[in-house]
Amino acid sequence: GKGPRPGPMEEDPGAPALGEVRVNLRDPSIRRFRALKLPVFVEDPHDGEALLGGSRPTREAVQHGASVGLSFRPADPLARRIEGRAQPSFAVVLRLRRRRGAAAPHAVDVAGLVDTSYAFDMLSDFQFLPSAVRGGPGLSSADVLETPPMTFCRHSQPIRGAFSEVDRAEAVDEAPTARNRRIISKRENVRFGEPIPRVPPPMPKTRKHNVRWAIQERLQWLLHQRPMWLRRLIAESPDLQHPRSHMTMTTLPFLTYIYRGGPWRKVLIRYGFDPPATKSAAVYQIVSVRFRRSAVRAAAQELRALLPNTGALDLTFDLDDMKVYCKPAAKPHVTSSMIVMFGARLRQQVAYQLCDLDDDAVRQVLRNATLSDTCDKECGFLTREKMEEVADVVRTLLNRRYMAMKDLARAGTLQPAPRPPASSVADWDARQLGGVARVAEVLGLGHAA
Repeated sequence: GKGPRPGPMEEDPGAPALGEVRVNLRDPSIRRFRALKLPVFVEDPHDGEALLGGSRPTREAVQHGASVGLSFRPADPLARRIEGRAQPSFAVVLRLRRRRGAAAPHAVDVAGLVDTSYAFDMLSDFQFLPSAVRGGPGLSSADVLETPPMTFCRHSQPIRGAFSEVDRAEAVDEAPTARNRRIISKRENVRFGEPIPRVPPPMPKTRKHNVRWAIQERLQWLLHQRPMWLRRLIAESPDLQHPRSHMTMTTLPFLTYIYRGGPWRKVLIRYGFDPPATKSAAVYQIVSVRFRRSAVRAAAQELRALLPNTGALDLTFDLDDMKVYCKPAAKPHVTSSMIVMFGARLRQQVAYQLCDLDDDAVRQVLRNATLSDTCDKECGFLTREKMEEVADVVRTLLNRRYMAMKDLARAGTLQPAPRPPASSVADWDARQLGGVARVAEVLGLGHAA
């Protein structure tokens, strides 16, 4: 008719009544479905299957309980896939039959229940391809400035953030509380290109009675032998494994500063040492390797599933010595599994220093490298291609060692065992400082600073 249409929450008086439908959720005879909540409106089912990579891979992923990937541009290799994770659902699928005649009521029955649904709640990227790729004329210098970046967001999940008027790195709380002793305050953060701090800041009086001078002397010796360290490496030193190891984190701000970005980002640097002005600092450059978070987690769970009788144990799969170490879980019903390579736990992003990649394949790549006389903000004294090649070698080593460990687990020769006691301080120092000497020799530096 010509009258106003009913709203979304209003009832159309001309529509036939559907009646009442009752269903028993525990009835085993009811058919079970699994739903995919696509973030797009799909008119043709074949187009929806193309976004998911095909019906067969999607069906296999759903049957094995894995995540389902979706790409808005399946033919574009630069497009990032978003993952749909399984979550419980209590939806009901109804079958509606329309009968002839305006006065005849519709027939409604229960077709099945949706017990699992896949929701694609990750952030999607919106990429703009240059006109040269789309087939048009090339971009001019003016058009480049107006072209949006290819990827707007680096994170897949929303991150909670809040603005603060006071920088956490520069805030100092003089209250001698237990919480204050564990906060790293007065940390010097330097951006690339800024002058480096030559003298450490004075230590507050409330801190001096909390510092263990033996730990401070040990840290000073380590920084004298090697001026740049990752924090996790210093924490692994055998003589710093103390119940009050947070003293190490409290003392380091008064011995080292940190680069916020550049080729030495998040590296502890000795006061007075200027990496961009020192060519031998190339051995301490950072190589970042990124993985999909779900892939690393699934790999650790797959290795754990191949080992029998690992119920109440936390497992560490060490790809350096091809062994698996175990320890009793803090909570028997909550266990963890992680993979370690080159002394670092694999996460979504792992950072290594060149001197810590103790492998012949990495040194073979660096043997053909040519150091620049000037330091670049992104790749330091090496070229971008060389740093990416090193990252590719690390990924290849990870895949090979991971497959070799899977073969050992399937063969039954990989048995969990407690981790042996830590090596002596002299052995640990020789291993850490020896890697610096080997990489410096490969790069033709003779010896590093």
